[in-house]
Amino acid sequence: YLVAAVATSTIMQLSVIYLPPLQAIFKTTALLGWQWGLILFVAGGPSVLIGLYRLARSTWRGNTSFVGGK
Repeated sequence: YLVAAVATSTIMQLSVIYLPPLQAIFKTTALLGWQWGLILFVAGGPSVLIGLYRLARSTWRGNTSFVGGK
């Protein structure tokens, strides 16, 4: 159910942003490509940095497994 809920929420959010009748009701405008890029950078940046940190830490310690997240 969680995947369906997230998918439905995403579709609803994009509908408010991109469908003209809903744009008028909610007073939204379509996002430009650079704006989506900024959103992905800010939202995904910490995940990438944490992944790189874990990779570097496991390399320095000689571990090759990420099991357990330690």
